[in-house]
Amino acid sequence: MNDMVFSWAEDATGKMVHVDSVKQGLDCCCVCPNCRERLIARHGTVRTHGFAHHSDERGANLKICYMVTMYKLAEQIIMQEKRIFTPYYYGIFKGGTIEFSEVSIDNRFDRDDKQPDVIAKTSDGTQYLIEFTFASKVSHKERIDYANLNCIEVDLSNQTLETLWEFLLNSNENKKWLNNQGFFDKIESIYLESGRYVKIKEESDCKCCGLNNHLCCGIKLKDSHRLIIIENNGKQYRICKTEEFNSSKRQLHENGVNSEGRQRLNNQGCVDQFDEELYSMDIEQFYFGSDEKKSVEMSNQEKNHKNSISIENRTCFMCKRNLAWLCRDGYACCGMGRPHKEKPETAKECDYFDVKES
Repeated sequence: MNDMVFSWAEDATGKMVHVDSVKQGLDCCCVCPNCRERLIARHGTVRTHGFAHHSDERGANLKICYMVTMYKLAEQIIMQEKRIFTPYYYGIFKGGTIEFSEVSIDNRFDRDDKQPDVIAKTSDGTQYLIEFTFASKVSHKERIDYANLNCIEVDLSNQTLETLWEFLLNSNENKKWLNNQGFFDKIESIYLESGRYVKIKEESDCKCCGLNNHLCCGIKLKDSHRLIIIENNGKQYRICKTEEFNSSKRQLHENGVNSEGRQRLNNQGCVDQFDEELYSMDIEQFYFGSDEKKSVEMSNQEKNHKNSISIENRTCFMCKRNLAWLCRDGYACCGMGRPHKEKPETAKECDYFDVKES
């Protein structure tokens, strides 16, 4: 957008056309889609090849005119091609081309309603909303409610009229899912297929977890220490590693939550607020919920017979605290905060050995 060469404009029918496809000069019969001024089509080699505003004293802002031109062209590309290349979904689901059977466009750059820029449907009836944005453009004066819908936000700020086609149809850059209910509902099952047990937890619940961000059991972005934070239906969620979480919580429970422990956790910033009412509660019920509490009770029963396995025969792979999905190259991975590569024979002298169900 730096040199703002207007290679596209709006013709008399409202269609966006390229400068090469129209007559030269005012005979092009084209206007600026923003200020509605007549345009001149320049085909020569002396002056810049493209459209120019006819009046020398026009009051239109060329930058805004260019943005509106790009916006309308983006709508037309989706309408014409009936497809878009979608972004990754938090590194869980890959991006790719979605082909549409129906596409309708809003065709207004500035508006007060809550209509998205593009509404498209696939052949199976799934609906997708596409919202185009610029760094300096606010599309809606009222926030759109994308609850339970599939919506992609496409940032056009770094594009030009010349790059727009390739960007929309073949790139996943500068695009993000505002919402994808279908993907969100499949997260836990996708991890389960690879042997990883996770639960989707709302961030408001994480504040009562008792583990600070440093010890959080949420899955992190690849090659990063930052947690994956998923936005869905106006709320934020983390992907909690179930086995690691339960092991950490059991350790917290076994260590006891006395006044000294409360102060220590407060000092670490693990929980926003502690009060006496909280600690008068059943700690297992508070941390685990009814279902998880049952599993803790079962775990306590298992401890009663763990000594039936002779010490010399124990391995970490028999232990309930072993994070099976992280085991590599013959090593175990303990959920008790030890290094990822744990020698299996460590179980012979481990006080936390807790036999799995047979």
